[in-house]
Amino acid sequence: MKFRVLILLVSLSLLLATQITSTQRSTQAQGYLGSNLYFRIEAPPEVRVNSTVDVKLVLTVHYSNISVVKIDVWIYSCGVDEHYTIFRNKPLTVDSTYVFNFTVTPSEEGYLKLAIEAEYYSIWSPTQYQYSYISLTITAVRTPTYSELRENYSKLLEEHSSLLHEYSNLREKYTELHKNYTYLLNLYEYLARAYSDLSGNYSVLFSKISPLLENTSTAQIAETQPQPSVLSTTIV
Repeated sequence: MKFRVLILLVSLSLLLATQITSTQRSTQAQGYLGSNLYFRIEAPPEVRVNSTVDVKLVLTVHYSNISVVKIDVWIYSCGVDEHYTIFRNKPLTVDSTYVFNFTVTPSEEGYLKLAIEAEYYSIWSPTQYQYSYISLTITAVRTPTYSELRENYSKLLEEHSSLLHEYSNLREKYTELHKNYTYLLNLYEYLARAYSDLSGNYSVLFSKISPLLENTSTAQIAETQPQPSVLSTTIV
């Protein structure tokens, strides 16, 4: 059992080392759409299948005013296919910031993606046409998630620590029992030698007293046998 837990711990350690993630929303991508429109996307690095995903898109106009022809957003993959038109034929002033929040529920494992298509004119001298299209992976959809695996990993660490403690206690008991066994084995060998010596001494002693016992037995038999009668005759 200890080795199975240890192997599983090593496997989970390698897995978690490759990608440690969180369900909290964080910046997944940022950059420019054309020359003037800065974007930032915030989303959780991972979610569980059939759980909601909150995606935040922040757009900021830099350098000059712009005249938007269109800005469209798609969130797709993992059973999701959503399209949002956020601007159509709209002027935006420089340094203005716009925040958009989207909520989707992926129903399949995979990687949730977000695409942005922006078409606008930069209002400076001269006026410039800008077009940009990007597609990004924003969230991993899994069952179980890495955070759940990490939680299981922590539980396995606790179990492993408990098993190590139990193993240490059993090792101490084994050492104590082995010490007692060694003592009893030595005592047995000592008693066996003593018994062997006593048996040898008994045999020698018995061989010495056997003749005496035989003589004593013969004498006792002779004493118990009846004596013959003696007839006396008197002559006158």
